[in-house]
Amino acid sequence: MTQWVQKVRRVFRTDGWPGLFSRARKRYDLYRLQAADRRRSSARGRGRRASAPDAAALAAVWLDDNRSRFDCPFHVLLNFLGELHRQSAALPPVSCRRYRDCLAAGAVDELPFAVARPPVAERDDDILAYIADYDEAEFRRMVHGTFVGLLRHQLENRETPALLDFGTGPACGMYNERYRDELFGDLDLDRVRFTGIDSVHRPAGAGFARAEYRKADIAAFAAERKFDLVTGHHVLEHCYRWEAVVGRIGELLAPGGWVYLSFPRYGGFYDTVYRLLTPLDHCASFDVELLATTAAAHGLVLKRAATYVDPRSRFGWLCEALPKLIERDIADAFYDLCVGIDARRLLGLHLYGHYVVFQKE
Repeated sequence: MTQWVQKVRRVFRTDGWPGLFSRARKRYDLYRLQAADRRRSSARGRGRRASAPDAAALAAVWLDDNRSRFDCPFHVLLNFLGELHRQSAALPPVSCRRYRDCLAAGAVDELPFAVARPPVAERDDDILAYIADYDEAEFRRMVHGTFVGLLRHQLENRETPALLDFGTGPACGMYNERYRDELFGDLDLDRVRFTGIDSVHRPAGAGFARAEYRKADIAAFAAERKFDLVTGHHVLEHCYRWEAVVGRIGELLAPGGWVYLSFPRYGGFYDTVYRLLTPLDHCASFDVELLATTAAAHGLVLKRAATYVDPRSRFGWLCEALPKLIERDIADAFYDLCVGIDARRLLGLHLYGHYVVFQKE
């Protein structure tokens, strides 16, 4: 005790009351995190309740074991989902057609090439299985049909198409070498002139023979040539001056060039959860209509717009946002609760966002 009192006095003499309070707060937060870890470990030891397959039951266990974290946004959100799940339990499931129509609402498809969706058998007797199959098929339609389809279209119409990916990250996202065979196996990527830029990281590792990497912000990016295709996967929502980014894209595109963008559904549950847990990340506020209007002012015409779900990533990013609190099993339960509620209420809780394609006039 004497040693502790001496330390308190020393901190008070050097940093005053603010410093003493700050140190005490940090110690208290560390204690709470460690206590939560002990409770989770204890829960797994008590009959391994945390491995229960039912998402609602798993959520209830987590909420009980972490009741002291009632002030954490994730605790509030999971409690909210649990209550919605209970309220929805007695409702009949939606039909396959109603689910399909809900996701297709507001879609635009005016691309010069077909974007096929793998066939999905209707299963009104098991709507959850249908949702899983349909979401996976739509995800393939987005990635293999639209994203890869745009590059294929360029290779069919350009001898050496110039491709710019902005916000590409340190490993160039889906253009990384490890995805080359899976996504672009039948394309002659050696003809593509690839440029990857990122304002935070210096990109590297793209699967193109001719690749250039720069650490640069697209709004101030200076290029010696125009590009035939510009892509940005979940980047625009991180741009505070997103209108300026759209304008710069229009300037960087060659006439007839294409733009592919994906982003969260503003005001949707995924975007809301992300903003609450990582408040400094999503700073832009726009929807497809506002984006299309802004893009049109820069000569960009909307050619495709659709809603998408990522049934592979699910809500796995929650583990990175709060690594000491959220493990993969509870992140999966969070996603499964969203799907289970959508299967009865169609609130769009598990929808990730939109992807759009523009062409420069």
